[in-house]
Amino acid sequence: MNENRIGYEIIYFYNILLRVGLVEFSEYKEWLDNVFLEDIENQNELLIELEYATNSKDKTIQILDEFFYDKQSCLDYDLYGKMLTGYIKKIYMNNKCDVEDLSHKLYDMWKSLPYDIDTQEPFHMMSYIDDPISYGDRAQTIDLLERFIDFYE
Repeated sequence: MNENRIGYEIIYFYNILLRVGLVEFSEYKEWLDNVFLEDIENQNELLIELEYATNSKDKTIQILDEFFYDKQSCLDYDLYGKMLTGYIKKIYMNNKCDVEDLSHKLYDMWKSLPYDIDTQEPFHMMSYIDDPISYGDRAQTIDLLERFIDFYE
């Protein structure tokens, strides 16, 4: 894997999902192992560092945070948004996470987004999807969640 734009989006995708617990660390490690083995000749420094950190989720997140600190502008946010909404849709449609928990995790993800996209849709929706839950309006949260996951369709 070269450090190309799609690579950044995938790596950032896993960073955010790991942070809020929407992807299992074992799934991330399996993905990383596959990518690392595909790229073994290129000796990608980030992948090597991440491989050494596979015994610690917290260390992995720290490495990714440091890596993306000054590289967030390199991300294609539409591509990232499509990946994120597609993944959230799978979780939602397969009932792998209840609506309340999922809406709170989306808010937690939103807090980690770069400042230059957190006010752009569909990302801004992540900041208020869980608001109706706080006053008992589950139906409105479901409506907002479905608008979020269908944003790119």
